Amino acid sequence: MQLKIKLLIKFILMTKAENVLNYLAKSAGAGLSFCLL
Repeated sequence: MQLKIKLLIKFILMTKAENVLNYLAKSAGAGLSFCLL
């Protein structure tokens, strides 16, 4: 049972990190394209 909880937490942290990275990448991309205009 303990292992399942650890895996769940790890999964949540990974998906959150991925979402943050995607958000930062989109923000950076939008910023760059805005600068190029």
